[in-house]
Amino acid sequence: MTVLMRFVLQAGFTALYTLTNSSALKGAVFGIPYPIWWSTTAGIRAPGNEAKFFQRLRQLEEAGALIVNITTPLPYATEIQNAYGWGDAIETPYWLQSARYLNVDMYNGYTEWLQKITWPNGTSGGLPLENLGDMVVWNQQNNDTTGALGGAYPWKSGQDALIAAVATGGVRDERYWKALFWRQSRSQACINGAYAYRLGNGTSIELDAVLIPNVAAAGSSSAIASVVDAAQYPGITIPIDVDSIQRAHGFGNLGKSIRRRQAREMGVCYGGSVPVQQALRARVRKLQLNQDSF
Repeated sequence: MTVLMRFVLQAGFTALYTLTNSSALKGAVFGIPYPIWWSTTAGIRAPGNEAKFFQRLRQLEEAGALIVNITTPLPYATEIQNAYGWGDAIETPYWLQSARYLNVDMYNGYTEWLQKITWPNGTSGGLPLENLGDMVVWNQQNNDTTGALGGAYPWKSGQDALIAAVATGGVRDERYWKALFWRQSRSQACINGAYAYRLGNGTSIELDAVLIPNVAAAGSSSAIASVVDAAQYPGITIPIDVDSIQRAHGFGNLGKSIRRRQAREMGVCYGGSVPVQQALRARVRKLQLNQDSF
């Protein structure tokens, strides 16, 4: 876990103020990967956002931190990250898109959760729900409060994501494993590459954090989430401001690999269930997959 992450977890949402008004940052080295996160994403290009972020970077420098501009694209970054927003790169083939495995995990995760709920005695009106398919039907039957059919704010798209998940039936087939491994291996290589940064003369620089703008604008909210989640690495965001409708945005930190036990102890969100990760490792060993297989 990075030094920055430990500090933020201890300081809470006052972290940036605390950091820039103490000696905690003296000697810290933060990398900012200019392509693509600081150059083209819609969030950083939204009116006023770029100025806010660079003002905060100057504050970090004034507090003693060294800001390193990473001008070389990180490994596989353009393959796994949409250059203009959040999620998959536009050119990602359908069979390798994150939805291939996320929809399966969503179906299984919701179904497992529903089956653990203790429903009140005498429950009626289509309850209890046993799986995600039941939830989709219940949402449609209660559209006035769920917005399942979409077409109105704030439920413009309705429950299309849930419907897509139901269509998978929760089956972890060969396509699921291929898409999961493809994205996980590339996401890990991307973040590892950031922390292995070298100057033009070959000098290795040890970074304390890799910062990207995490902004709620033009579909780019949670820009940090897709990469750290796919990599199974921790991620955290330090709020720096809010927009005109009070949505927070801040510096997202692409975290280093940590042990799962460390993540639980520190309370860090750590994507992916243990059974899925164990099954993935077994699958990779069996098929002897590598990053160039697809």
